[in-house]
Amino acid sequence: MRERPKSTFKLIVFLIIALLFFSFIGILASDNLAHWRYSRDVKCGEQAELRARDICESIERNLEYTCCGHAIISPGYRSTWKTVVAVWCEQQIKREDMKLLHALSESDDWRLAFAAESLLRLLTGLDPYGHPEAENSIFNPLNPSYILSDGCKS
Repeated sequence: MRERPKSTFKLIVFLIIALLFFSFIGILASDNLAHWRYSRDVKCGEQAELRARDICESIERNLEYTCCGHAIISPGYRSTWKTVVAVWCEQQIKREDMKLLHALSESDDWRLAFAAESLLRLLTGLDPYGHPEAENSIFNPLNPSYILSDGCKS
């Protein structure tokens, strides 16, 4: 029987160590992503104003756990249209909330920012570029699929 050359043995050991190393790095990376994936926490405690904190906590409570993101499998808590409607109705969003919603829309957490931007669109009737909502926008009351077409249910 022929002995394996030492270089082949070293290569196999190197590959095993590399595999273990990259597996460990992958585990660390997934733990950092776990915050938004498995938590509703959008850091509402950082909001200085009480009304902003109330709106933020309502968004946080109404985040939905979904398994698919945009065309990918990606489980986690997200702002959905149901989130936006629930917050709009619970918090009875008014014009006086515009400044607070602008501040919330600049959050580092995309879930809070998305919900705040959507609430602003409902409140102002303007798209993110400052133009009136298009006829086919779910934020336009003339659209049959208007996000608040069913009103607020008690």
